[in-house]
Amino acid sequence: MRVIETEPIVQTYYDGLEEGKVLARRCPACGHIEFPPYIACNSCGNLDTEWIDITNIRAKVLQVMPPLVVFPELEFKKRHHGYMVIHIQIPNGDPYATSLVNIEAERYEELYENKDKLVVKPVIVQDEDMKLCLWELEEEGKKSLYEVLAEEEAEKEASGISQEEEPAPELPAEEEEAAPQEEISADDEVAKQVIECASLAYEIDESEISLQSDIRMDLSTQSIKMIIMISEIEEALGVTIEITEAANLVTIEDFVRLVKSKLID
Repeated sequence: MRVIETEPIVQTYYDGLEEGKVLARRCPACGHIEFPPYIACNSCGNLDTEWIDITNIRAKVLQVMPPLVVFPELEFKKRHHGYMVIHIQIPNGDPYATSLVNIEAERYEELYENKDKLVVKPVIVQDEDMKLCLWELEEEGKKSLYEVLAEEEAEKEASGISQEEEPAPELPAEEEEAAPQEEISADDEVAKQVIECASLAYEIDESEISLQSDIRMDLSTQSIKMIIMISEIEEALGVTIEITEAANLVTIEDFVRLVKSKLID
Protein backbone atom coordinates (compact mmCIF):
# COMPACT_ATOMS: atom_id res chain seq x y z
CA MET A 1 0.00 0.00 0.00
CA ARG A 2 1.34 3.39 -0.99
CA VAL A 3 1.73 6.00 1.75
CA ILE A 4 1.13 9.60 0.68
CA GLU A 5 3.21 12.19 2.49
CA THR A 6 1.04 15.27 2.84
CA GLU A 7 2.08 18.79 3.72
CA PRO A 8 0.29 21.70 5.41
CA ILE A 9 -1.48 23.09 2.32
CA VAL A 10 -3.41 25.83 4.12
CA GLN A 11 -0.38 27.01 6.13
CA THR A 12 1.85 27.10 3.04
CA TYR A 13 -0.79 29.07 1.11
CA TYR A 14 -1.14 31.75 3.81
CA ASP A 15 2.60 31.89 4.37
CA GLY A 16 2.87 32.67 0.66
CA LEU A 17 0.41 35.54 0.99
CA GLU A 18 2.50 36.96 3.83
CA GLU A 19 5.46 36.92 1.45
CA GLY A 20 3.47 38.63 -1.30
CA LYS A 21 2.89 35.49 -3.39
CA VAL A 22 -0.34 33.80 -4.53
CA LEU A 23 0.28 30.05 -4.60
CA ALA A 24 -1.68 27.28 -6.32
CA ARG A 25 -1.16 23.56 -6.95
CA ARG A 26 -0.52 22.19 -10.45
CA CYS A 27 -0.81 18.62 -11.62
CA PRO A 28 2.31 17.64 -13.62
CA ALA A 29 0.35 14.78 -15.22
CA CYS A 30 -2.46 16.75 -16.87
CA GLY A 31 -1.58 20.40 -16.21
CA HIS A 32 -4.75 21.12 -14.21
CA ILE A 33 -4.39 23.90 -11.63
CA GLU A 34 -6.05 23.74 -8.22
CA PHE A 35 -6.92 27.17 -6.85
CA PRO A 36 -7.72 27.63 -4.06
CA PRO A 37 -4.97 25.03 -3.56
CA TYR A 38 -5.90 21.40 -2.93
CA ILE A 39 -3.51 18.48 -2.59
CA ALA A 40 -5.15 16.23 -5.22
CA CYS A 41 -5.89 16.98 -8.86
CA ASN A 42 -9.65 17.27 -9.33
CA SER A 43 -9.26 16.59 -13.03
CA CYS A 44 -7.32 13.29 -13.15
CA GLY A 45 -7.04 12.34 -9.48
CA ASN A 46 -3.24 12.56 -9.34
CA LEU A 47 -1.92 13.06 -5.79
CA ASP A 48 1.53 14.29 -6.80
CA THR A 49 0.66 17.95 -7.40
CA GLU A 50 3.22 20.74 -6.99
CA TRP A 51 3.27 24.36 -5.85
CA ILE A 52 3.30 27.13 -8.46
CA ASP A 53 3.29 30.93 -8.16
CA ILE A 54 0.23 32.52 -9.85
CA THR A 55 0.71 36.03 -8.48
CA ASN A 56 0.69 37.51 -11.99
CA ILE A 57 -2.07 35.32 -13.42
CA ARG A 58 -5.24 36.70 -15.01
CA ALA A 59 -8.73 35.18 -14.92
CA LYS A 60 -11.89 35.53 -16.93
CA VAL A 61 -15.21 36.42 -15.33
CA LEU A 62 -18.05 33.93 -15.74
CA GLN A 63 -20.72 35.69 -13.67
CA VAL A 64 -21.26 38.88 -11.68
CA MET A 65 -23.68 38.69 -8.75
CA PRO A 66 -25.93 41.62 -7.74
CA PRO A 67 -24.26 43.71 -5.02
CA LEU A 68 -26.79 43.12 -2.24
CA VAL A 69 -25.78 45.01 0.89
CA VAL A 70 -26.22 42.83 3.95
CA PHE A 71 -25.24 43.86 7.43
CA PRO A 72 -22.23 41.59 8.12
CA GLU A 73 -20.60 42.68 4.85
CA LEU A 74 -20.69 46.46 5.33
CA GLU A 75 -17.34 46.65 7.12
CA PHE A 76 -15.71 44.38 4.53
CA LYS A 77 -17.02 46.64 1.78
CA LYS A 78 -15.62 49.71 3.51
CA ARG A 79 -12.19 48.15 4.08
CA HIS A 80 -11.83 47.07 0.48
CA HIS A 81 -13.25 50.11 -1.34
CA GLY A 82 -16.43 48.30 -2.39
CA TYR A 83 -16.91 44.73 -3.58
CA MET A 84 -19.10 42.30 -5.51
CA VAL A 85 -19.24 38.51 -5.63
CA ILE A 86 -18.02 37.10 -8.94
CA HIS A 87 -17.45 33.66 -10.45
CA ILE A 88 -14.10 33.41 -12.22
CA GLN A 89 -11.88 30.85 -13.92
CA ILE A 90 -8.11 30.89 -14.22
CA PRO A 91 -6.42 29.09 -17.16
CA ASN A 92 -6.52 25.29 -16.62
CA GLY A 93 -8.47 25.78 -13.39
CA ASP A 94 -12.00 25.19 -12.15
CA PRO A 95 -14.56 28.01 -11.75
CA TYR A 96 -14.98 29.36 -8.25
CA ALA A 97 -16.69 32.24 -6.42
CA THR A 98 -14.60 35.04 -4.97
CA SER A 99 -14.69 38.75 -4.12
CA LEU A 100 -14.12 41.52 -6.65
CA VAL A 101 -12.85 44.54 -4.70
CA ASN A 102 -12.06 48.19 -5.38
CA ILE A 103 -15.33 48.46 -7.28
CA GLU A 104 -18.41 50.67 -6.93
CA ALA A 105 -21.81 48.97 -6.60
CA GLU A 106 -23.18 51.40 -9.18
CA ARG A 107 -21.11 49.63 -11.85
CA TYR A 108 -23.01 46.34 -11.51
CA GLU A 109 -25.13 46.75 -14.66
CA GLU A 110 -22.07 47.71 -16.70
CA LEU A 111 -20.05 44.76 -15.45
CA TYR A 112 -22.91 42.28 -15.86
CA GLU A 113 -23.56 43.32 -19.45
CA ASN A 114 -19.85 43.13 -20.34
CA LYS A 115 -18.81 40.18 -18.17
CA ASP A 116 -17.51 38.21 -21.17
CA LYS A 117 -14.92 40.93 -21.77
CA LEU A 118 -13.77 41.38 -18.19
CA VAL A 119 -10.32 40.37 -16.98
CA VAL A 120 -9.44 40.23 -13.28
CA LYS A 121 -6.14 39.91 -11.44
CA PRO A 122 -5.33 38.72 -7.92
CA VAL A 123 -4.46 41.27 -5.27
CA ILE A 124 -3.10 40.54 -1.79
CA VAL A 125 -4.59 42.75 0.92
CA GLN A 126 -4.49 42.89 4.68
CA ASP A 127 -7.90 42.06 6.18
CA GLU A 128 -8.01 42.54 9.94
CA ASP A 129 -5.48 39.99 11.28
CA MET A 130 -4.53 38.12 8.10
CA LYS A 131 -3.74 38.60 4.42
CA LEU A 132 -6.26 37.53 1.77
CA CYS A 133 -6.14 36.98 -1.96
CA LEU A 134 -8.97 38.98 -3.51
CA TRP A 135 -9.49 40.02 -7.12
CA GLU A 136 -9.86 43.32 -8.94
CA LEU A 137 -10.51 44.46 -12.48
CA GLU A 138 -7.57 44.97 -14.77
CA GLU A 139 -8.43 48.38 -16.18
CA GLU A 140 -6.16 50.80 -17.93
CA GLY A 141 -5.50 53.87 -15.81
CA LYS A 142 -7.11 52.41 -12.68
CA LYS A 143 -4.86 52.00 -9.67
CA SER A 144 -4.57 48.65 -7.97
CA LEU A 145 -6.21 48.39 -4.57
CA TYR A 146 -2.83 47.36 -3.22
CA GLU A 147 -1.33 50.59 -4.58
CA VAL A 148 -4.17 52.65 -3.11
CA LEU A 149 -3.73 51.12 0.35
CA ALA A 150 0.06 51.46 0.17
CA GLU A 151 -0.26 55.15 -0.75
CA GLU A 152 -2.67 55.75 2.12
CA GLU A 153 -0.30 54.05 4.54
CA ALA A 154 2.64 56.07 3.20
CA GLU A 155 0.69 59.31 3.64
CA LYS A 156 -0.11 58.38 7.25
CA GLU A 157 3.52 57.57 7.99
CA ALA A 158 4.68 60.79 6.35
CA SER A 159 2.32 62.83 8.50
CA GLY A 160 3.21 60.88 11.66
CA ILE A 161 -0.27 59.41 12.02
CA SER A 162 -0.60 55.74 12.89
CA GLN A 163 -3.64 53.61 12.08
CA GLU A 164 -4.48 53.48 15.78
CA GLU A 165 -4.21 57.25 16.15
CA GLU A 166 -6.50 58.94 13.69
CA PRO A 167 -6.78 62.73 13.96
CA ALA A 168 -9.94 64.10 15.52
CA PRO A 169 -12.17 65.70 12.89
CA GLU A 170 -12.07 69.48 12.86
CA LEU A 171 -15.36 71.05 13.80
CA PRO A 172 -16.62 74.06 11.87
CA ALA A 173 -16.44 77.37 13.69
CA GLU A 174 -20.21 77.59 13.81
CA GLU A 175 -22.34 74.51 13.52
CA GLU A 176 -25.84 74.87 12.19
CA GLU A 177 -28.47 73.36 14.42
CA ALA A 178 -30.04 70.28 12.89
CA ALA A 179 -33.69 70.69 12.01
CA PRO A 180 -35.86 68.92 14.59
CA GLN A 181 -37.31 65.66 13.33
CA GLU A 182 -41.02 65.10 13.20
CA GLU A 183 -42.23 62.99 16.09
CA ILE A 184 -43.73 59.72 14.98
CA SER A 185 -46.41 57.96 16.97
CA ALA A 186 -47.15 54.25 16.96
CA ASP A 187 -50.67 55.27 15.93
CA ASP A 188 -49.36 56.82 12.73
CA GLU A 189 -50.88 54.98 9.75
CA VAL A 190 -47.54 54.63 7.94
CA ALA A 191 -45.93 53.34 11.14
CA LYS A 192 -48.69 50.77 11.56
CA GLN A 193 -48.20 49.52 8.01
CA VAL A 194 -44.42 49.32 8.34
CA ILE A 195 -44.77 47.36 11.60
CA GLU A 196 -47.26 45.03 9.91
CA CYS A 197 -44.79 44.44 7.07
CA ALA A 198 -42.00 43.79 9.57
CA SER A 199 -44.23 41.33 11.39
CA LEU A 200 -44.86 39.37 8.19
CA ALA A 201 -41.20 39.38 7.13
CA TYR A 202 -39.65 38.52 10.48
CA GLU A 203 -42.53 36.24 11.56
CA ILE A 204 -42.91 38.12 14.84
CA ASP A 205 -46.20 39.27 16.37
CA GLU A 206 -46.88 42.98 15.79
CA SER A 207 -47.21 43.51 19.56
CA GLU A 208 -43.52 42.63 19.92
CA ILE A 209 -42.39 45.28 17.42
CA SER A 210 -42.11 48.96 18.27
CA LEU A 211 -40.74 52.03 16.55
CA GLN A 212 -37.56 51.60 18.59
CA SER A 213 -37.04 47.95 17.58
CA ASP A 214 -33.53 47.49 16.22
CA ILE A 215 -33.71 45.60 12.93
CA ARG A 216 -30.55 43.61 13.62
CA MET A 217 -30.46 43.34 17.40
CA ASP A 218 -34.17 42.88 18.17
CA LEU A 219 -35.56 41.19 15.04
CA SER A 220 -32.98 39.18 13.08
CA THR A 221 -29.51 39.42 11.54
CA GLN A 222 -30.71 37.42 8.51
CA SER A 223 -30.53 39.92 5.67
CA ILE A 224 -33.05 37.99 3.59
CA LYS A 225 -35.76 38.86 6.12
CA MET A 226 -34.95 42.55 5.81
CA ILE A 227 -35.22 42.21 2.04
CA ILE A 228 -38.62 40.52 2.42
CA MET A 229 -39.75 43.38 4.69
CA ILE A 230 -38.68 45.91 2.05
CA SER A 231 -40.69 44.02 -0.55
CA GLU A 232 -43.75 44.01 1.71
CA ILE A 233 -43.40 47.76 2.37
CA GLU A 234 -43.02 48.54 -1.33
CA GLU A 235 -46.16 46.57 -2.18
CA ALA A 236 -48.23 47.93 0.72
CA LEU A 237 -47.24 51.60 0.40
CA GLY A 238 -46.29 51.97 -3.26
CA VAL A 239 -42.74 53.19 -2.68
CA THR A 240 -39.33 51.97 -3.83
CA ILE A 241 -36.60 51.36 -1.26
CA GLU A 242 -33.08 50.67 -2.49
CA ILE A 243 -31.07 48.04 -0.62
CA THR A 244 -28.27 50.56 -0.23
CA GLU A 245 -30.69 52.92 1.53
CA ALA A 246 -31.98 50.22 3.84
CA ALA A 247 -28.47 49.17 4.83
CA ASN A 248 -27.99 52.47 6.69
CA LEU A 249 -31.23 52.17 8.68
CA VAL A 250 -31.23 50.80 12.21
CA THR A 251 -34.74 50.92 13.68
CA ILE A 252 -38.32 50.50 12.52
CA GLU A 253 -38.72 54.25 13.03
CA ASP A 254 -35.90 54.83 10.54
CA PHE A 255 -37.87 52.85 7.96
CA VAL A 256 -41.03 54.82 8.75
CA ARG A 257 -39.20 58.13 8.23
CA LEU A 258 -37.73 56.92 4.94
CA VAL A 259 -41.15 55.80 3.68
CA LYS A 260 -42.75 59.09 4.72
CA SER A 261 -40.08 61.06 2.86
CA LYS A 262 -40.74 59.02 -0.28
CA LEU A 263 -44.50 59.48 0.01
CA ILE A 264 -44.00 63.26 0.18
CA ASP A 265 -41.73 63.22 -2.88
